[in-house]
Parts: sequence; structure tokens; C-alpha cells
Amino acid sequence: VAVLMLRDVEAGKYTLDYIFPVQDNLKFSYIDSIGSLPNGTPLPLRTYLEKLIIESNNTAWYHIVNFLGNSWESVDPRTINELGLNPLFMDPFQGTARMLGKLLDDVYNARTLNKESGTYLISLMRGALDWNREGLGLGLPEGIDFANKIGNLWTENDVNFCDSAIIFGKNTNYVMVVTNKDIDWENGKIHLRELSKIAYKY
Repeated sequence: VAVLMLRDVEAGKYTLDYIFPVQDNLKFSYIDSIGSLPNGTPLPLRTYLEKLIIESNNTAWYHIVNFLGNSWESVDPRTINELGLNPLFMDPFQGTARMLGKLLDDVYNARTLNKESGTYLISLMRGALDWNREGLGLGLPEGIDFANKIGNLWTENDVNFCDSAIIFGKNTNYVMVVTNKDIDWENGKIHLRELSKIAYKY
């Protein structure tokens, strides 16, 4: 959804300074940094985007999805037709490591966004809160920069803890995505750390 919003900005449909008021019916939580704001609070789209990436804020996510088309069903076709990602859906929640990797690779190589928008999005990922960087980054040597987006999804039957990252290595830059299934946060982090070590060493 971040990429789709930035594509719309590039197309001149609106700017990141466009005001989209906070709506109670779009709050995931009433205690997060946006959910705690009163209904009707004027916020620019830029704030939702920054909270989405830096904090992994679900209230921001609900607002952006609503702004993009009022429903999740309107976003899925765009991921297929504009981004070439199938599956990478929000309803139902479905995706693959390969598609997440393609998304990041396309952003890095300015295929789906122009260089300015891609650099902005990557800078937000680089600035994620510390606990949102405790994934693949745990397996990298000290001083190696990376831009990532952690994701976790609880369903009735399992817990999925994943991370997607652009890693800026000493010899090369690369994209790495790991998806876990039926695993909790702490054990998921171990998997991400160890796989990241292997990939970086290679």
C-alpha cells in the first residue's frame, strides 16, 4: 500500500501533504500513535505513511487502504496489474517470499517507483523503530546498513513472523525475504538471524 500511494503521488493524483482526517471506524487500536487521536483529527498522508513503515502502525494501514479505494478488494487488483505481484493480497492475507522480494527489488531498481520516491520509502524503512529491525538485521555484521519491513500475522491456526530487507553489504547489495510459519516471535527471530548470517557470508 505504501508503494501504491507513492505511485499515485507520482501520477499527480494528490500530494503527501493532502489532509485525511482520522476516523474512529478505521482505528486498529485506540492506544497507538494515530488511534489515540480524536476522531476528525487532520493528518497529512505523509504522517500515515511514516507511521506505517517506521512503527508498523496498523491504524495507519487501515486509513491508507481506505484512502486508496475504500476497501481491500480495490487494492488487490492494483498489486497484480500495476506491481506484477501475484499473490500478494490483503484479502485474503496471502503472499510469498518471492513476491515480497520482487516488490523490494523493483523499488530498489526504480521499476515501480521513480528514484526519488523509492529513496524516500527506503529511508523510512531504514529508520524503523529498533524492535521493527530485529529480524534479518540480527544476522548482519556490525555497521552493515539495511532497510527492512517486519510482518507478523496471527490466525486461528498459526503465527507467522517474517522479514523483508534490502541489505547494503560491503561487496554487493541484495534483497532477502524470509517467511516463517507456525512460529512465535522469539523463535522466528532466531530463524531470521541464522539465515541472514548464512546469506551474508555467502
